[in-house]
Amino acid sequence: ESFSYDNNREPKGINDFYAEINLTEESLLIDWSSESVYNCQEYIVSVYSSADLDEPMFYSAYEPDTKSTEVLIDPSVEFIRVELYYRKNDILSNATVKEINFNTGTSISISTPEETNAAQAVINYESAGSMPVVVSVNGNTETINISGKGYFSVEIEEFTNEIQVSYSPEQNVCFVVQAEIYSDRTPPLLLLYENTSTITTTGSSYALTGETEPGCTLMINDQAFPVNEDGTFLHDLKLSAGDNMFTVIATDIAGNSAMQTINIRKSGSMPKGKSNLNMKNFLPLIITFGLSMLLIICVLLFSKTYAKKVPEGKFKAVISAIRNVFAVITPIAFGISILMLFLRRSASEIINSAEYYNLVQESVREAYEAINTYERINNIFIISLIIFGTSLLITILLSWAIKSFNKNKMKNSVEPGK
Repeated sequence: ESFSYDNNREPKGINDFYAEINLTEESLLIDWSSESVYNCQEYIVSVYSSADLDEPMFYSAYEPDTKSTEVLIDPSVEFIRVELYYRKNDILSNATVKEINFNTGTSISISTPEETNAAQAVINYESAGSMPVVVSVNGNTETINISGKGYFSVEIEEFTNEIQVSYSPEQNVCFVVQAEIYSDRTPPLLLLYENTSTITTTGSSYALTGETEPGCTLMINDQAFPVNEDGTFLHDLKLSAGDNMFTVIATDIAGNSAMQTINIRKSGSMPKGKSNLNMKNFLPLIITFGLSMLLIICVLLFSKTYAKKVPEGKFKAVISAIRNVFAVITPIAFGISILMLFLRRSASEIINSAEYYNLVQESVREAYEAINTYERINNIFIISLIIFGTSLLITILLSWAIKSFNKNKMKNSVEPGK
């Protein structure tokens, strides 16, 4: 059954209306605000496709205060036909018909991707004849005449840009091509967790860990490597003897790149295993231990002499006070050592378990923190163990010195004539 209207008197139709075809959004804007009819009852719009001219692909009636509508279309058809009516005094007007052909002889496209690091957007065109096009960038418009086949560029700002190109092959018919382009010119984050220019190892491979921004591509010596969803990565790098230079490049969606170079040295003479312990960290402890030993030696050398001269003197009181201090430190250091021993064992079991491998796959940062936790506990364990041994030795030696004082006192008390 075909679509038809019963209209006997047929009042004059609307003079014209504006039609805008958005090829990007595949929509049709119909606007009759400049030709609206006074005191009409309603407006009626029907849209036909060249694929079926008998039944409308769109039909709707509008209140008198509505002066425009928007319809989804298929730009792949040859043409569309728009019919606009109005009803006044219960009589339907004659149709105002506009047939819009999609083959206009002009083609416009914006070739710059939606995310870019460029400062300009490239617009390609092809036109059978000379045609003025209106280019709008973030609300700033200019008119450019095109002819034949070619392209032109327009400047864009950093971050979000709204670009629209429009052309009119006939009066009150406009074709629109638009794009939203995000210009990002900031290099992405690239962090290698090994914060050093040269790493030395004895293994035939090295696990390089780090992070970049999510969505980035990662290249190591021109070879692509995957990145986790959170931007972290962990990859085994094959090593040969000597220095191995690796160039790590992270590139974001916009094309910005960040680069770091790292040297991994494979050495056959280096002891197995990896440790971040540094003797500089223990230098204050070693100096303190040496001074303590020097103090004990001095006490031992002169204890008998002072014991004979001043058996009840201040020197004995000072030695007793020092002995008591170290006697208190000794069990505290021992307790901390035992606690750190158990924590060290637990941390070691974690980083040597199958669950740790899964943790590395899920979050490189958390896996790296697990290693750091083990090393911190190990450092505290070693330091507390040294303090315990030093305090115990000092306590024993000072106790022996005090005992020597007491023996001298008893000896002096039984000697005749003293």
